[in-house]
Amino acid sequence: MTGKFKTSCRCQPPGGRILVAEDSALYIFLEDHQSRVGYLVSTDFNLSHVRWKQKSDRAWSSEWPRIWHGLLLVGNCRGELDALRISDGAPQWSDKLKGCLRSIGTDGDGEQIYVGAQEGTVYAYSPPANSGTTK
Repeated sequence: MTGKFKTSCRCQPPGGRILVAEDSALYIFLEDHQSRVGYLVSTDFNLSHVRWKQKSDRAWSSEWPRIWHGLLLVGNCRGELDALRISDGAPQWSDKLKGCLRSIGTDGDGEQIYVGAQEGTVYAYSPPANSGTTK
């Protein structure tokens, strides 16, 4: 078997962290190292069309965005946990935890979110039922 190179995207080192989601989209973390601004970019699989781009005033620190109930969950080193709508990147809710948020997971039925901080804390987090901020 041999693969075929189709296209590429030039990213500043260390590049991007990619999560493949759905049947039609890539979600890529990019970072401007000089300004420490982070971006979450949604593209098609061919990297030929940017569907949407969401900017953060600090780079997201979670290993990759976590897909959860039509949202992408992302965290940063200021302890901010953000939920962005998967279809257009619009912010849906945000909350503040302690620590540099590095990993995000869910339980088997997807109702509970678990957030791991670099400092060693693991949070069991119940997200808001609708828009808004609750824990």
